[in-house]
Amino acid sequence: MVVLVVPQVGAHAMTLTEIQARIKTLQTSLAKVGYQLSDADDHLVYLRTEIADHYTALRTANARKAQIQQSLSARAAQLYVLGGQGTPASLASDGIGVYVERMTYLEQIGYTQQSLLEELRALQADAKIESATLAAEEKDAQKTVNVYAKQRVQLNSQLAELTKLNAFLMSVLPRPALRGSRGGKHGMVCPVVGPHVVVSNFGAPRPGGPHQGDDIDANTGQPVRAILPATVVDTPTGSWWGIGIKIRDLSGTEWWYAHLSARWVHIGEHVDGGDYMGRVGCTGNCSGPHLHFEWHPGGGPARDPYRILMAAGC
Repeated sequence: MVVLVVPQVGAHAMTLTEIQARIKTLQTSLAKVGYQLSDADDHLVYLRTEIADHYTALRTANARKAQIQQSLSARAAQLYVLGGQGTPASLASDGIGVYVERMTYLEQIGYTQQSLLEELRALQADAKIESATLAAEEKDAQKTVNVYAKQRVQLNSQLAELTKLNAFLMSVLPRPALRGSRGGKHGMVCPVVGPHVVVSNFGAPRPGGPHQGDDIDANTGQPVRAILPATVVDTPTGSWWGIGIKIRDLSGTEWWYAHLSARWVHIGEHVDGGDYMGRVGCTGNCSGPHLHFEWHPGGGPARDPYRILMAAGC
């Protein structure tokens, strides 16, 4: 039996079997925390979208209320004027029928406007309750995200430990036992350098539609690299992207990177697989540092990149 001393996991002797078991345990734990944080982030984004829509509707209702109040004031003035003109001379000139029709028409309009105003007031009362409910839900959702953010600190520690254990195993095990661990298939490399965990959340619900990629949770500032040789075709900035990169390989397939904290490439630049292009961050529509990674075969619609990321050694 081969016994190895690994200081970073407790300064006690561990067998290779124990090290491998520890790696498997860490991977399971990392995946669980990653999914929980992703779900919490999704829910918070959804709630904030709902709150924005709610306040837009409330502003519209307030504007409509002001219009109706102004219209009611105008109708009241018209009724007053007509009431003041109800003299025998005016009745003789216009006729009693025309006069009654005018009065009835204006009164009906006033009644309709008053009904609308009462309906709007009721809606605004309900809106106050909805505002309070949404605010409470957002507060609770933020607390949940904060809980997982604290766990992310533990996650980062575990990720660092996992990386060291992997490196240690690679240095002591025979080469055949680690076949494929240094690189991916077809020359592909993992897009994120350093401790990370891949969250397979392609297709997860989002306010703007299903999630179009997989997230790679990592620390802010960790290097991001080209998954394979390609050309930089776009460097989007803003919107949901934050800081992003699009690269296109020889087959026309595009690979999208989003939420970066830094970008080091330019449109038209050629990159080889493994070339550094930027750093992990949390820009754009994001509530925790990670790389949003998309795969667009032939430049078409996005497909789940999870198997590719696994094949690339992530």
